Amino acid sequence: MIKKEKWGEWLLYAAWIFTSITFVYILWITWNVYSLSIGHYDGQLSLTLGILPFIFVSLLELTKIPLVKKIYKSITITSKSLLLIILLIITFITFETLVTGYEREYENYLNSDYAVNRLPLDIIKIWALAIGIIQSTLGIFLTFFGLALKNKKG
Repeated sequence: MIKKEKWGEWLLYAAWIFTSITFVYILWITWNVYSLSIGHYDGQLSLTLGILPFIFVSLLELTKIPLVKKIYKSITITSKSLLLIILLIITFITFETLVTGYEREYENYLNSDYAVNRLPLDIIKIWALAIGIIQSTLGIFLTFFGLALKNKKG
């Protein structure tokens, strides 16, 4: 039988893997926005400013797990509350970026030559919302459960 501490370590590894996948996906969205927008902007500065928010969001994704560890380790209600509010804001920003990326990719698919099955956009938006919620929160839950199973604050 595997000990709880070992399960906790595995959940923390899974959280980092999942967060890394989300990080790479947001960078992929950034590359697609950049490559599809090259002919639509007047200068390189406008194009760079257009993709800069996506780069920042991808970097924000990497701050979630250390922030969850700080929340778990903090003692006072005030610090826990403040850190939790920051975590919720970061999660919302990540979620919104993921949903926008999924919708954009579906529209790119519809405009391509490979579009065979064209699903209604409302169904795609529902799926984008569901996948975006899962993708932006799963790493947080895995981290919390992993830390709880490890049963140590650090």
